[in-house]
Amino acid sequence: MKIKNIGFMQKYIEKIALVVCALAAIAILLLYQVRDPLVFDDKGTKKTADQIENELEKAIQELEAEIRENAPSHLPKMQLPHYTEQFIERWARNSVDS
Repeated sequence: MKIKNIGFMQKYIEKIALVVCALAAIAILLLYQVRDPLVFDDKGTKKTADQIENELEKAIQELEAEIRENAPSHLPKMQLPHYTEQFIERWARNSVDS
C-alpha cells in the first residue's frame, strides 16, 4: 500500500506535541523546584524553611541550656502508690466474693 502524500504537521504532530510538553515540564521544574519555593513572610522579612529551622534549633538549644542552669540541685522523691499491692488485694477480694 502506497503512503499518501501528507503534510509536515500531520506527519509529525505527535512528536511536536511531546517536545512542547517536555519543554513545559522542564520550565516548570526549573522555575519552581530548583529554586527554593518555600518562603515565609515573618514581620516583613522573607525567610526560607532552612532559616526558620536554624532559628528553631538555636532557640531549642538556648531553652535547654536555661533549663539545665535553673534546674534544682535535687528534687524530693515522690511517694508512688503501691499499685501492684492494691491490685492483688482487689483481685483476692473479687475471687473470694465470686
